[in-house]
Amino acid sequence: MNDTHWYAVIIVAVITLIILLFVYSARKQTKKARMNMLDVLSKISMAYGLEPDRQEVYHNKILALDSQRRFFVFVHREEDVSGEAIDLSNVIECKVEKLTTRISRLRKGNKPEIEESVCKVQLSFLLKDRSETCVTIYSEIGDGLFEQQELIAVAEKWQHIIRDVIHVRFAS
Repeated sequence: MNDTHWYAVIIVAVITLIILLFVYSARKQTKKARMNMLDVLSKISMAYGLEPDRQEVYHNKILALDSQRRFFVFVHREEDVSGEAIDLSNVIECKVEKLTTRISRLRKGNKPEIEESVCKVQLSFLLKDRSETCVTIYSEIGDGLFEQQELIAVAEKWQHIIRDVIHVRFAS
């Protein structure tokens, strides 16, 4: 092997090493963020005396439910990790809200076409005092377009789960 081949092998090895370091660092940060979110969930659960019987973890959010105590807990990570607990005994209705933006496109020789795109999906809780509180399940900026359909399905699934808990309360 001549010197050119050795240089090529060394360059490829260095590039591979750099890529592996970036992948390792990203995984470490993801694991740390997930642990921080679980820690916040644990603190909220302890503060309210909750034992979530249903919990789902996504890359930047955790949804949890204590169906016995009727609390919904939402933990999310944007810049910092934060969370909130919603007492479902104070909730009248839960619905999925899709916030959209409209874009008008002019086509040559045609009428303008208006396109709508979903920029945010929220679970909206109507409380007994007629106030409303929302938690964002999907955000175009925070989650990205590729996760949109999955997180819309998650929001709809959790809407049904929460409605079941609310309706059980009204039935008893």
